Amino acid sequence: MYSVIATDLDGTLLHSDHTLDPFTAQTLRTVAARGVLVIIATGRHYRDVAGIRDLLGIDAYLITSNGARVHVPGDQCVYSRNLDPAAVRRLVQPYLAGGNGRVIVNLFADDAWLIDRHAPELLVFHQDSGSNTK
Repeated sequence: MYSVIATDLDGTLLHSDHTLDPFTAQTLRTVAARGVLVIIATGRHYRDVAGIRDLLGIDAYLITSNGARVHVPGDQCVYSRNLDPAAVRRLVQPYLAGGNGRVIVNLFADDAWLIDRHAPELLVFHQDSGSNTK
């Protein structure tokens, strides 16, 4: 018997349309109920992944933002590595970010997803997570 299952989301746990397959969700519920630790490791933001974990209905460890955040079951953050605010300010300057042109600026700040323009086509990536733009 396995003691740990670690999975990515996009292209692994989720369908290409970013939805959970009911069979996959039930399988994870079954193994978690048998005591197998489930770890979701992804580049996605914590709130996004927590919504998917909640849909699964399991206690899972979450490694998010490409390893910049780690949460244990119960949502306690046990590790975080944030960008320096000065670096963020430099990155979102119009001459770098495109000034509302081709580049869409997405920022994640704790529980918020901040975006520099209305982009409903991006919401499809968050349909199972419950994330909303600010």
